[in-house]
Amino acid sequence: MPRIKFVPRFSGAIHGRTVNVIRKFFPKLCSEYEFDDLLQEAYIVFMKCKAASNADSPKWFMALYDRSLHNKMINLTEKCGRYISIEELDSIDEPVTHFDEAFLRVVLKQLPARVRHQIGIFLRGDPGTEQEAFRTLMGMFPE
Repeated sequence: MPRIKFVPRFSGAIHGRTVNVIRKFFPKLCSEYEFDDLLQEAYIVFMKCKAASNADSPKWFMALYDRSLHNKMINLTEKCGRYISIEELDSIDEPVTHFDEAFLRVVLKQLPARVRHQIGIFLRGDPGTEQEAFRTLMGMFPE
């Protein structure tokens, strides 16, 4: 008796597995790709696997798709840079998020104590001291 060919659908378990794989690779790829971009890349991989597959069971197709998706993510990781350039950061006009605030806290903790103190005075905004604190801060960093 001939087996019925399995026809995979992207929704359901395959989509869930795709999201999990993308989440795993996203920290390495987030400098150049958004999550939706990676989901589109995964859908392209899915369509190629669907076209080339003769799998007659979901298990076989999932093994093929999972390996192909991992390989695609590894290739993208090797192609893209790990950091965003300063020029790209200048062109981004996005509001400050809680991630930016957390990063700022880490950076501020790494500054010398006297610099943190002057920044604190400047940020408090006391009318008489903020200009003096700003001048002091600018004197700490040579041009």
